[in-house]
Order: sequence, then structure tokens, then C-alpha cells
Amino acid sequence: MMVEILTAKYADPDSEYVDISCDDGSSMTRLAKHPAIVALIAGGLEIAAHIPPIENSSISPLEFIDRLTEAESLAVLAAIKQNTQLELWYTRLMASPSVDLASPRLIAGLDALVEAGLLTSARKTEILE
Repeated sequence: MMVEILTAKYADPDSEYVDISCDDGSSMTRLAKHPAIVALIAGGLEIAAHIPPIENSSISPLEFIDRLTEAESLAVLAAIKQNTQLELWYTRLMASPSVDLASPRLIAGLDALVEAGLLTSARKTEILE
């Protein structure tokens, strides 16, 4: 799905963010500058370009756990009974309203699962995709 950008304005010329209004009636405030924006005209910034929607890297905790196989999930549950650091990470994961797949905390937890031999590095990458 592509959205046509109608206008974009910088609150400050040195800002790293842009306020955008789209042809579908939506607007995005403080959207980070995107390299796919093709033409910016200084001032009231008319943009004649299409940019892909920003991918949302957040999913629900259940959607995240469902990325694990049943065997992986059972191994994690067994491991957290013996490893308080893994238990704390898992508890925080389950208590979160959403899981950001790019979160350093999530990645550190998955790294700990790799170090514990519960996942391979390749499997960690698959889970994050």
C-alpha cells in the first residue's frame, strides 16, 4: 500500500523530523526524514513522491511467542525456572502491551536464549523477521 504525500513542513530547518499530511486524510507528526522522499522544495515543502508506509515493528506478546515452535516455547519455559535473568526478561515480555522487534531489550533476551543453547543465531534472525 502506498500513500501519496500532499504536504510536509519542518518546524525547524535543522529538524530531523517532518510533519506530513497524506492523500488518505491521515497525517504523521514528527515523522523521521525518510530517504525515499524524492523531491523536497524548501519552504512550504510540497512533496511529489510516494513513500512506502513505515513498517510497524511491534506485535503482541502472543504473536511473538507464536513465532517460536512448541519445542522452543517449552524449552524457554523450562529454562526460566532455573535462570532468574531469563525469567525477568520473559516476565517483562509477557507484561508488555506490545513487543518491538527492534528493541534492544528484546534482542538482548534473544541473545541470552542463544547463549543458553535454546535458539540458534539463525533461528533468532528468523524470529525477528
